[in-house]
Amino acid sequence: MFGNGSFRPMNGHPVRMGQEASVAAWWPAEGLASVQKWDALLTRASQLADEGARQEILQWISRSDIPGSPSERYQVVVADIRNRITPKTDAEAAIVRARLDSLNQHLGELEARVNKAEMAYGLLPASDGAGSRLERSKMAECVSGGIALLGLVILPLVLD
Repeated sequence: MFGNGSFRPMNGHPVRMGQEASVAAWWPAEGLASVQKWDALLTRASQLADEGARQEILQWISRSDIPGSPSERYQVVVADIRNRITPKTDAEAAIVRARLDSLNQHLGELEARVNKAEMAYGLLPASDGAGSRLERSKMAECVSGGIALLGLVILPLVLD
């Protein structure tokens, strides 16, 4: 209990002298760590050498407007972090914990899928980037179009 110089009353997380013991002292640090790991795995998935493997992972992640999908679970935790949700009661903390646990279950599955695909297909060469030439040219067109659209919005303001 006191072996490492800290008292652990809240789900095994240490509380040090002068630190306030909140209902959810683990939040949002654990949520942010899970979100960052998810983002890193998506980056790795985007660099898979096999287009089919990338598409399979994206299909599994699904859309964020489908309840219970991995993407929806990710979006819920991100929204909780962005909205600075602070559980004040044990019931609120349990809800946030359940959301995070659900994301972490999907996170484990995503990591397994990415690792399996990396072993089977490898990664794109660093010089090629994460997309094909066609994808990069589409990106350049979108950026150019965005700049042109921004010019159309700003130009009338400047001329007034």
